[in-house]
Amino acid sequence: MLTIDLVLLAKIQLYSPLIRKLVFGIPSVIKKDGKVIMKELKKANITVEDVEMRLRMEKVFSIEDVVLGVLEPSGRLSLTLKPEKIPATKGDIQRLMDMLTEITQHKTEYSVNEIPPLFQEAYQEAKTKDYHQH
Repeated sequence: MLTIDLVLLAKIQLYSPLIRKLVFGIPSVIKKDGKVIMKELKKANITVEDVEMRLRMEKVFSIEDVVLGVLEPSGRLSLTLKPEKIPATKGDIQRLMDMLTEITQHKTEYSVNEIPPLFQEAYQEAKTKDYHQH
C-alpha cells in the first residue's frame, strides 16, 4: 500500500507544481549580491549560526566567500563561491605544473643572443677565459 502511495504521489507531483511545492518545498536564496537574506532564513526557520555550520560542512569558512547561497528543500546548501575562493582541482594544479616545467626548460635553453645585452660581454668572456682560483 505504501509503495502505491509513493508512486501515486510521484506521478502527481510531476504534473502539479503546486503539489510539488507543498510536498517537497522550493529552494530559498539565502545570500545574493553580497547580502544574507534574513527573511528567507526566518521562513526556513534556521539561524545564521545554522548557516555557518552548514558552510563549514561544505569547507567554506566565511559567508563573505559566497556569492550566491541557495538552501535546497533537502536542507543542503548549494553555493557559488567568489572566483578567488574556488578550490583548485587536480587538473588546475597539473596545468600549472606543466607551465612551470615549460618555463624552467626554456630558461635553461638560453642562447647567447637571448642573454640581455648588459651581460653578453661577461658571458662571452666567461666562456673563453679560465677563472680558476689559485
